[in-house]
Amino acid sequence: GGYMLVVNADYATSEAYRQTISGLCPNTSYEFSLWVKNVCTVCGVDSSGTQKYNPGVFPNLSFAIDGLDRYSSGQIDTVGWIKKGFIFQTGPSQSSMTISIRNNASGGGGNDWAIDDIALVSCNPNLNMVPSGNSQVCMGSQLDINTTVTAYFKNYNYYRWEKSTNGGSTWTIPASGIGSPDPTTGIYVAPMNPASIIASASDHLNQYRFTVATSVANLNDPLCSFRDSSKIIIMVNNCNNVLSTAVALQGKLSSGRANLKWTSENEETSTVYEVERSDDGRLFYRIGRVNGSARGIDKSNYSFNDPGTISGNAYYRIKIIEGGKNIYTKTILLGNVTEPGIQSLVNPFVDKITFDILAPGETQANITLIDNYGKVLRKLNTRASKGLTPFIIDGLDVLSKGVYILRVEIDNKVINRILVKSK
Repeated sequence: GGYMLVVNADYATSEAYRQTISGLCPNTSYEFSLWVKNVCTVCGVDSSGTQKYNPGVFPNLSFAIDGLDRYSSGQIDTVGWIKKGFIFQTGPSQSSMTISIRNNASGGGGNDWAIDDIALVSCNPNLNMVPSGNSQVCMGSQLDINTTVTAYFKNYNYYRWEKSTNGGSTWTIPASGIGSPDPTTGIYVAPMNPASIIASASDHLNQYRFTVATSVANLNDPLCSFRDSSKIIIMVNNCNNVLSTAVALQGKLSSGRANLKWTSENEETSTVYEVERSDDGRLFYRIGRVNGSARGIDKSNYSFNDPGTISGNAYYRIKIIEGGKNIYTKTILLGNVTEPGIQSLVNPFVDKITFDILAPGETQANITLIDNYGKVLRKLNTRASKGLTPFIIDGLDVLSKGVYILRVEIDNKVINRILVKSK
């Protein structure tokens, strides 16, 4: 607004500015800063008034919070306006502070200064939601939901997912957790629960939003938490117009690195293949992009080497993008899989059960759904591929609320999982 504070320093060092600030968020990092200028370029004189020093005494400012010195500006030369400030973190329950500025340089010739644009700010985290905005997904396709959190201060690790099934009128909390930011980059991935869904009609127009904070208390305070300005809106399509391009994905390990190969048929012009990897079978991230060769009805062969190494297991899939449509290939697993298992099981369930079967190789799988009294409700004999094979048991809205057992028999091993139907 055109105002500044101009200080004609005393011969004795003294406090020039004091302000109590309230409404702070606990356990939050702030930057206190201002712009300062040495306004005496030629006013250095001695005690008798004789100009002997040019520019004279340099101002030297100390910043204190609640009486404790936190930062010293050092000598301020006559180079123009300079931004000075420091970063501090409030305590677990601190909501206010008193900040003061003291001139450490004793008066005399020079030592006159001005300050302007005093600011107290917090560096908000960056949130990258996947997918973003309106997400078009084909019925029966897999949809991954997560947020990458990037925080300069590396302590925005408490998060919460919220879901609305009525256009945003009311919200439930399907998932919350504590992330583990990378100590160098401050980045971590916060998944929804489940992180991957198989899109069905019941998911159409569902909305998701994401909030992050530095503590549980701050997470519940809209003034001390940060919510992504956008929402994920799921748009489930019947997708009778199936992609023309068909892809068969394979892979193998060599010296701890993955080599992926796939063959496409009926490839459309401008088809693009995005290679995605996951280390847990739930959260996938893109590691490469390959442009199609558009050879029409002929087969096209592709190869891609993962630049990263594999110490345990790694999951891979290809996202086929054809015009405004896209679809995923099946997920393959590369690693040392010795035992079959069940992964990504959604529990509790409402009208369908979704899960993945983990298999060491191509094999037969017998899937049975049993009620709490031992009655067989559904039975399915099918093939499971090496790695992960997704399965859905739908049409379960007719079942009453209660406890059920999912049984998978594979390679002479029986796996039982207790399920709860919530509605």
